[in-house]
Formats: sequence, structure tokens, C-alpha cells
Amino acid sequence: MSRLTRQLSDLYYAVTSIPKKVYQKLTRGFSDDEVWSLDSTIVKFTLPRLRQFEKEVHGYPYTVESLDNWKGMLLLMIHAMELYVEDMGGGILTEAEEELMKIGMDLFYEYFGSLWN
Repeated sequence: MSRLTRQLSDLYYAVTSIPKKVYQKLTRGFSDDEVWSLDSTIVKFTLPRLRQFEKEVHGYPYTVESLDNWKGMLLLMIHAMELYVEDMGGGILTEAEEELMKIGMDLFYEYFGSLWN
């Protein structure tokens, strides 16, 4: 398939799928596109909210020593999600970046119930 043919095919799909996507969003709150790559959808939803949460946080979990430590943990979670978005399964991260992503995602899992002000 030529490049132009592929671009026209992509454009046709985008234009013809808009009514379906709108209908899905109106009737169930999300479109099939959001389910196709659910990991991406979740990270892209969470990341800006986690960034804002880190800016506005007032307290911290009782298992964390201080607010500064909590903010550092939140920054690790944020960085992990940024790395996830950057990589998106492409295998472009270094071993060190993958380890940082794992640490941040593990913290997100561990403290998920503490993400409130």
C-alpha cells in the first residue's frame, strides 16, 4: 500500500468513525478507542491529575515520614507514568528507566488508596 493510499485510508476511517465515537461517548461515556489501548487511556487520564495532586497535596499517609517524602514519592509516580507514555510498549527505555518506571508504578499501586486530600 502506498503512503498516499494509507493516509487516505486513515483519513476515511477517522471521518467515518466520528459519529460512532460520539454516539458511544454519549451513551456509555467512552468510545471503543479508549478500550483498545486501556493502559494508555488510564495513564493519560491519571497523569495530569496526579501532577495537580502533587502541587496541591496537604497531608500524607501515616506510613510516610513527612510531606516532603510523600511529595518525592508522588514525583516518582509521575515520572513513572511519563516514562510509560514515552515508551508505550515500544521497548525504547533503558534498563535504568524501566527500573524507575517499575518503582513508580509499584508506589502508585501501594498508595492508590491514599491519593486524596
